[in-house]
Amino acid sequence: TSPFIAAGIGLNESAFFDIKAGCSGFIYGMTVADALLRAGASNSLLLVGIEALSRMTDWTDRKTCVLFGDGAGAVVMERGEEGQGGILGTSIHGDHSKAMLLHLPAGGTRTPASHESVDQGQHFIKMEGAGVYRSAVSMMAQASLEALARAGMTLDEIDWLIPHQANLRIIESLVRRIGINPERVVVNLDHVANTSTASVPVALDEAVRDGRIKPGDRVLMTAFGAGACYGAAVVQL
Repeated sequence: TSPFIAAGIGLNESAFFDIKAGCSGFIYGMTVADALLRAGASNSLLLVGIEALSRMTDWTDRKTCVLFGDGAGAVVMERGEEGQGGILGTSIHGDHSKAMLLHLPAGGTRTPASHESVDQGQHFIKMEGAGVYRSAVSMMAQASLEALARAGMTLDEIDWLIPHQANLRIIESLVRRIGINPERVVVNLDHVANTSTASVPVALDEAVRDGRIKPGDRVLMTAFGAGACYGAAVVQL
């Protein structure tokens, strides 16, 4: 995807690459971007979270087709001086034992596309809903508390929580688990649905545009996705 975005916005001779980490891709990307900026490998960069899940959704499967949407969100990140906000702490993890909770059975190198795989619907998203729920809540809670600790902050110092917009039940359980005021949680899945990697940046953009999130606010972002990959980031805008 990245070379097409680079071409579309007229970037020349700039590095670009894709990160694949399921719904937590934006959080993984923010962690990588933070490292690149701190190392001096770049002075500024564009981080994009983008998904087109409708292309791999079985519209006869009510367990998945009602959940997913297409979307894209982006942020511009720049090197700054210490003490001027920015990314304050991150945490990314993975649990390969949960890889089959959310996956595509065919279409990759292990099972290339064939008439048989297409006829069997093996190119559509397969999800174990109960397993995703149990894992998502505990993993996002763990990553969130770890990112806060690395930032040297407590939850009371956070202005907003932007969780991955998987479904409302998962978000509500996460809010209870970590103990944050629901009024400080950004939720937009009622009109956007689960846009996977795009869900956190799209929700961030909406909250900035409507004035809820203001310059200087401290925002905790967290996500869980296929892999299973999960993580969190504490950012001061």
